[in-house]
Amino acid sequence: MRNGVWALGLALLSGVVNAASWQLAEPVADNPLIEARVKGTVSFGRHSVPAELALSCRRDAPPAWTSVRLLGKPKGFDLAPFEGPGGAGEKGRLASYAVGRARFLPAKVSGAWAESGVFGLSFALPAREAAALVDVRQLQFRLKPAKGRASPLEARFDLPGDSAPLKRALSGCGA
Repeated sequence: MRNGVWALGLALLSGVVNAASWQLAEPVADNPLIEARVKGTVSFGRHSVPAELALSCRRDAPPAWTSVRLLGKPKGFDLAPFEGPGGAGEKGRLASYAVGRARFLPAKVSGAWAESGVFGLSFALPAREAAALVDVRQLQFRLKPAKGRASPLEARFDLPGDSAPLKRALSGCGA
């Protein structure tokens, strides 16, 4: 019995150690932003791909910029209409997000291929919602297809309990 209790304690401790945490990308000479990132999942129908949520803020240009990066292409969802200036996400409000348990809010989204196999969907996050991220534990994102009536692309990011790195990245927005 004593070994079973010890094994259970070790398993619980391992879960705490392996829990998601914010990763910070420190500023470099040509990019003065501090970016906070956390892993998540994007799903479309029965398919899912890993994703990354990235948040940053410039002191001279709030609001916070949010990027949902798809680390692979979701099968069956056409990302091409969302790419580049004038994409479908900039014209219509096909994207929405929810911070914590709040209702989904519409957002205009811009898409671009960052590197091979990584597609980023970026949108502005108003100061109020950016500040709320410090206290809540989840951000959800939805993107309706540009054409047709298929299911939306859905992303979910469970936010780490330690919000100090996020506060640092969003300090320019007053969060």
